[in-house]
Amino acid sequence: MRRLIATLAAGSDVHHATIERAVHFFSRSKLLRAARRGLRLGEFYVVYQPIFDVSTSACVGVEALVRWRNDTFGGVGPDHFIVHLERTSLIGPLTRFVLRQASIDIRQTPGVDHWHISVNICARHLASRVFVDDIRQAAGTMLNRTVLEITERSCAARTPQVTAALGTLKQAGVLLSLDDFGTGFSNLDLLDDFNFDLVKVDRRFLAADDENCPVFLKAVATLVHAMGAKVVAEGVETVEQHRAVQQSGIDLAQGYRYGMPMTIKQLREFASAETTQRQFVAAHQNGVPVVSENTAGAANERYRESAVGATRLLESGAEEVLDRITTCSARSRESASSMRSALPSTEPGACCANCWSRATFKDAPPAATTCLCRT
Repeated sequence: MRRLIATLAAGSDVHHATIERAVHFFSRSKLLRAARRGLRLGEFYVVYQPIFDVSTSACVGVEALVRWRNDTFGGVGPDHFIVHLERTSLIGPLTRFVLRQASIDIRQTPGVDHWHISVNICARHLASRVFVDDIRQAAGTMLNRTVLEITERSCAARTPQVTAALGTLKQAGVLLSLDDFGTGFSNLDLLDDFNFDLVKVDRRFLAADDENCPVFLKAVATLVHAMGAKVVAEGVETVEQHRAVQQSGIDLAQGYRYGMPMTIKQLREFASAETTQRQFVAAHQNGVPVVSENTAGAANERYRESAVGATRLLESGAEEVLDRITTCSARSRESASSMRSALPSTEPGACCANCWSRATFKDAPPAATTCLCRT
């Protein structure tokens, strides 16, 4: 297309910028036609990134993200096509598809009744008259576990229609999240005007690797908590970033440090591993009072690292993970009673709790004198 337009414009007074606009128009038209066809043929699908409670290291929800099986437009990632689709009437059907599919998938996943589903909402869809009905119909029985992520720019106009729509959904149990905080107006009045439940800090503040980052995060957390909302940090990828988030008083976090975007099959394996791990640790903590707060914290940290490791293996397509989890979980249950009787009942070391947290991913110690932390 570029070559054709350049050929037609050769020798004429057509400005280069005009040619570029024409190329952009034809490329965008081609993308929209492909997207309409993709929605009809089922080329779009949903992946899920876990969201963790920072204080407990427990998964409390997922963000539903759209992907596109299309060699031309889908292979380069959603940022390439979403920026164009969100300005068209196609964004409504696409958002309905994401929320409907996510609601079905999470509702049919065992052991995640406490998880919420976060979906991104664009300004055009938010301002449409069918927005409230779209959300209600797509979420179905999961409406009270739905979180709508809305950017500052999307609700900056504060029109009566937008205010009424969000108010109606809030009364129905939907949670509102102010997305990409810090990249727009950073207007805290929005928290009060729309009664946001969550504020998501943009990932670029963590990626900047600035020594002032913890100071900024702590200031944001203090202000948001004073407004009665919780703070979510996105883009947490390293141990240092995780510690900065922990020390800043941030409530929830997501990123590659905790879990990569997964298909529903991978998410269910991840959820099963997390449930088994937590049941195992809880059984020891509640059954025999031999774990202090410090050792329980150490076990929790080891658990989180194991869960992240399982997630990354699942993302890479390692099919043996499920068999590994199943086999080791059975071995853990069989060795639970023997471990309690073998371990000393008075003042055990932190290594014992650490061993428990690793038991589903490594053989249990054959005797009390053999510790996984020393092998």
